[in-house]
Amino acid sequence: MLNELSNTIKRSPAAALLVLLLFIIAFSSLGALQVKGLSQLLGLDVQEVLKSIFDENTADKRNYLRWLAIINQLTSFLFPAFFFAYLAYQKNWTRFLRLRPAPAISDLNLSVLFLLFLMPLAQYAFFLNKQLPLPEWAVSMEEEVSGLVSGLLVMDSPAELLMNLLTIAVIPAIAEEFLFRGVIQQKIAYFTRRPVLAIWLSAIIFSAIHGQFEGFLARMLLGAALGYLLYWTKNLWVPIFAHFVNNGLQVVGAYFYKDQLEELPPENTEPISIWVVLLCTIFVVGIGYFIKRQTGDGGRAASP
Repeated sequence: MLNELSNTIKRSPAAALLVLLLFIIAFSSLGALQVKGLSQLLGLDVQEVLKSIFDENTADKRNYLRWLAIINQLTSFLFPAFFFAYLAYQKNWTRFLRLRPAPAISDLNLSVLFLLFLMPLAQYAFFLNKQLPLPEWAVSMEEEVSGLVSGLLVMDSPAELLMNLLTIAVIPAIAEEFLFRGVIQQKIAYFTRRPVLAIWLSAIIFSAIHGQFEGFLARMLLGAALGYLLYWTKNLWVPIFAHFVNNGLQVVGAYFYKDQLEELPPENTEPISIWVVLLCTIFVVGIGYFIKRQTGDGGRAASP
């Protein structure tokens, strides 16, 4: 029975999508129960804390919201991806997710350089995105999410810095890469036999799920870059590491330059020089080409 279900998930796009959605709904529901239980234990109400975080931004409230964010990441992304991979591929689940042994240090270094040179392009995409008119509901959602993120980036101690690195860098890097690159991108590539299409479709889904529409293009670009890193290196640990460094640098920057946050992206929406964008584009293409050449044929569309 289990083998038949496994084969069905492997061969049928509809079955794969249905099973993945069921896992996401089931684990997200469990996550909601955990949030409710934690809130009752601490005597806090999620909505009240979210409303008051802008006026009474205390460490206790910030850490409460951080734990909720961790629960959400684990139950909405990591657990559904893991159980989907395990159900579909059983003993070969690590092979499907491309969780190979530790990648080469050179691949990790190049992946970080790749994203660092991508940042000016992402910032320019953010600037272009800001010029697009958005409906009122999208603007309202953007303000709420941006305000919450800004509130969580307030850190008054090294302990909060470590907590934010866990909440914003470590957990999302693993959970989001497992789902969006490890499962969604690879299954789209397998069913369509078009890995580049899979990279961009999964990047669009990745960006949309964050609910920040003013940064949609920038986050889509980041998602595509992470997708290419998986496609080229055939090792999920590479985009996980790059994702972690990208988010971690923002957290560390917010901690050490807290008085200059408004001068840093994305709060600073001044357009970057087009010459800087063009130069960084050349470096991004060059580094990407080097990674692809160094790691072989650039990956395969087929899943194990």
